[in-house]
Amino acid sequence: MPGAAQLHTLEQEIVAIVHFGLNTFTGMEWGYGNTPADVFAPARLDASQWVAAARDAGVKRIILVCKHHDGFCLWPSPLNTAYSVAATSWRGGNGDLVREVADVVRAAGLEFGAYLSPWDRHHADYAHPAYTEYFHAQWRELMERYGPLCEIWVDSANGGTGWYGGADERRNIADYDAYYDYPALVREVARHNPLAVFFGLTRYGNVSMRWPGNERGSVPEDFNLAESGVFLPPEADVPLRGKWFWHPDDRPKSLHELADCYLASVGRSGILNLGLAPDRDGLIDKNDVRTLAAFGEWVRAFNAFDAAVEETKVFDCVDLREDISKGLRVKAWRVMADGREIASGGQIGFRRIVKTGRIVAHNVQVLFEAEGRTTVVLALRRLPEIVEPVQTME
Repeated sequence: MPGAAQLHTLEQEIVAIVHFGLNTFTGMEWGYGNTPADVFAPARLDASQWVAAARDAGVKRIILVCKHHDGFCLWPSPLNTAYSVAATSWRGGNGDLVREVADVVRAAGLEFGAYLSPWDRHHADYAHPAYTEYFHAQWRELMERYGPLCEIWVDSANGGTGWYGGADERRNIADYDAYYDYPALVREVARHNPLAVFFGLTRYGNVSMRWPGNERGSVPEDFNLAESGVFLPPEADVPLRGKWFWHPDDRPKSLHELADCYLASVGRSGILNLGLAPDRDGLIDKNDVRTLAAFGEWVRAFNAFDAAVEETKVFDCVDLREDISKGLRVKAWRVMADGREIASGGQIGFRRIVKTGRIVAHNVQVLFEAEGRTTVVLALRRLPEIVEPVQTME
């Protein structure tokens, strides 16, 4: 049965994860942990600009990558003063990017979540017991100083080559669930953040969101929403640009691509997680801003129209919602238009959107088989025209 945190998360539909750190300045995606901290030097950083761009896209929560695999912390952690924003000239060494982002996110009426990489390619004790204590202490800092958190990201990267406090070597973790002591982390998070979900920890039942197996913002057509009887909805992540961190030659995805992502994620009982990447000045690129605004306008137009209320119904998508508060009960469904089947499937879940091609009908109904009583709501949508925003060379 879905948990309250999962249901709340599914209601958000579109979220964002922000990657910004040393990799932004080095052109890497996975830093080794040996880049000097003072490389971090954004001259015009404005977190409110990030949040405004995200909100225009319909984003309801923002997850900040507070520490990536290189171990550099975007807050002045007392546990890590030598490899954090406190060791840079940014804001005169008094900056706290996690605080800045959390404050403007909440001021905009959005939710704030955190990503903290379990793998730390800088920390000398990584792969030893002392690091586990450090990892949990960092999470406590984030929860106590910047909470409440709506989402906890831990990622599955868990060992390999790195700097490790000056030891240039490979360190591997055989059983990362046990090494990172995730059961204890789940209990700690639940105490501080009752409506938080975990991305990447699918062993913990109704507080988990599941990766759909790709970074294309797409949930497979036949994705099973329940694993071993446990409801595990998908969170489909995709970078807005070519990669997760900013690179000068990358460009944002087209509006057409983003619309497809929405239909293949939100439309398959999941959420869409867009990866935003501020540039070296600390700003979202203007082309990205335009694309996000166009995407938000497209989504709002799609959801604003419902041909089901019209006498003659003209539409090209069926949009189904099941009341899953008591579990996934629909096992099969069909949509009939004037007695002709136009769409069918198995699970519905929180929301199911299927493109049908242009349909003109007077009578449209949904028929379904379910285990026990449930409610299914049908809407009939039209795909808005896609007008790509103008991209400029800047």
